Order: sequence, then structure tokens, then C-alpha cells
Amino acid sequence: MSDNNRIDIDNLFGNNGYQQNYNPYGGGGGYYPYGNRSTQSTLSMIFGIASIWMCFSTLVGIALGVMAIVMRHIHKKRLPENGMTKAGLICGIIGIVLSGIILIAMVIFFVLNPDALNEYLNAYMYY
Repeated sequence: MSDNNRIDIDNLFGNNGYQQNYNPYGGGGGYYPYGNRSTQSTLSMIFGIASIWMCFSTLVGIALGVMAIVMRHIHKKRLPENGMTKAGLICGIIGIVLSGIILIAMVIFFVLNPDALNEYLNAYMYY
């Protein structure tokens, strides 16, 4: 049989180039359906969501948002962008913006109300 008449078994059922999982002990099998997912894309999404969740702790929210954006850039250097990295980038930006707005509001509040700042420091500082 010549190569021109050969049937391409791998693409016959549309597995889109995923490698079949070979299990030497039998059973299992299947395909890897996850495409270009990596640890960096997962961490980008987790840090982005956490930055929104922690926006009231302003510095932590900003740090998590920056880490989400950095993880997205690390992933994008190695693999094409996927939905998780895009979600991490968007959530990271939202978390940074919300944390910044809350930080500015806190600074304005404490500048306009110095007595509130003294009460806050006396309540939470143990000296």
C-alpha cells in the first residue's frame, strides 16, 4: 500500500492532535483534552480572583493583582494565551483598581479625620 492511499487513523475521529494516554497496566486510556493549560495560567486565574477578594486589604490585593499579571506574562512567553490566563489578567486588573480606589479613599478619610486615625492606631497598636 502506498503512502498516498494510507488512511490517517489519528485524525479519522477528530482527536485534534491530542496524544492518546497509554496505560501499561490496561484500562484507563483516553485523550488529554486540556490543550495549552499550564500551572502559570492556573495561578494567574487564582491570583486574579484572590486580588478581587482581598481588595479591602489594599496592599495584599495589589500584590495579588500584580502576581496575576506576572503569571500571565510568564505563561504567554511559553504557550498561546487561553481563557484562564485572560481571566487572570482581567481579574488582576480589576483587583488592582479596586484596591487602589479603596486605598485612596482610606487616605482621604484619615487625612480629613485625624481623630479617627488616632482611634484606629490606639485600638490596633499594642505597645
